[in-house]
Amino acid sequence: MNKIDEFELLKNCRPESKIDLWSLIYTNFKIEIPNKKICAEHSTPMEALWEVYNEENDTNIWWAFRGGGKTMMIALLAYFMSIHKPNCGITVLGGSFEQSSKVMDYLEKFWYESGNLNLIKGELSKTKYELVNGSWVSILTASQKSVRGPHPQKLFLDEVDEMDKDIYLASLGQPKEAYGIKPQILISSTLHNPNGLMEEIIDKGEGKIYKWCINECLEPSGFWTKREWETKQKQLTQQMIDVEYKLKRPSFRNSVFDYQQLENAYKNEYELGIMEAGIDWGYKETVLSLFSVTKEKIYLVKSFVWNYVELSVRCEEIKKLVKEYKITNIYADSNPNDSNIELAKVLRDENVNVIPVAFSVWKKISINVIRWYLEKKQLIINDLETKRNLQAYSFKEGTEEPVKEDDHRTDSVISFFASKYQKGEINV
Repeated sequence: MNKIDEFELLKNCRPESKIDLWSLIYTNFKIEIPNKKICAEHSTPMEALWEVYNEENDTNIWWAFRGGGKTMMIALLAYFMSIHKPNCGITVLGGSFEQSSKVMDYLEKFWYESGNLNLIKGELSKTKYELVNGSWVSILTASQKSVRGPHPQKLFLDEVDEMDKDIYLASLGQPKEAYGIKPQILISSTLHNPNGLMEEIIDKGEGKIYKWCINECLEPSGFWTKREWETKQKQLTQQMIDVEYKLKRPSFRNSVFDYQQLENAYKNEYELGIMEAGIDWGYKETVLSLFSVTKEKIYLVKSFVWNYVELSVRCEEIKKLVKEYKITNIYADSNPNDSNIELAKVLRDENVNVIPVAFSVWKKISINVIRWYLEKKQLIINDLETKRNLQAYSFKEGTEEPVKEDDHRTDSVISFFASKYQKGEINV
């Protein structure tokens, strides 16, 4: 059988219903797309997938939670559409090139698992492939030149809340009808930026909105186990759970730090300077945040997390970090005191100081110090999860008291920044 005949066979196997598509995905890849509605106002992931595949709407908006299968589902659409719709062009643009590349990683996996690699014309590259039937899939970089170039029938946008608005707007001109295939846009993202791009898109309502939260994806009908969800809830603040997993709107109202300033501070870079650290202790979760201090800026290099690890083990692992990064000072939450005593004992032969920080005295001052560094653009954050925790850090309603809830990452940062005031380096 030649390749054209194979395509005719595959085209004749084109699913005619949502259940057909579900079965086709499961038969080929053993993936069970959740298909049971739990929340009354939500869709199921399978409904969202089918209606895009079946071209029921020109513009489709997937508002779903983190880990809700959005990227994988975009790859499934690209795979089956490129096979079942000859001469179909598909471009994928992510909030970053790394995000776009995740779609191609899935596609590469699907092509190898399916045994249909012989249907690809030439090479299956990391950025593009073309099929013998004339269809093609290409991932784009987030640049004006890249998004203004091709004119496919299908444009899939992944994690638009992380996307530059000008890039997003420029990309919308791509889809054009050709070979009888409808132009179509899929916009997919978690909504976690207040007044951000995804919120603007949703509020404009210029497409059909599909919503699914963690409830639609929990076992037995979903791919999240209850144990995984229980673990995730222990790691996150309630605000992060509400916004990123239960689809509640994010809010600036009670935020401790300016959301946009933190967004601007997040960069994948740091310069080597004097290495220091802040620690917040807890058996449930201990966090050490590593900082590089230069003459011009402070870089939050990385946060290290220990969950349910004995104190002696935590201290030994901190010792390894001290040696690896040549840490000179560690500013640690003074409560519990025995943790600092144990750490000092383990580090007695190392050239490092363990300096207790009493949060009852320094917490509010340190918060103002962090605000100062953010305002002056002298703080660069290189750790995504810690950036998100700082953005989610909020005051209790009607007070100036921060919510005490899963705040270990934030408190490790606060421990460090108390030193800037203590040393007289800044007066706030």
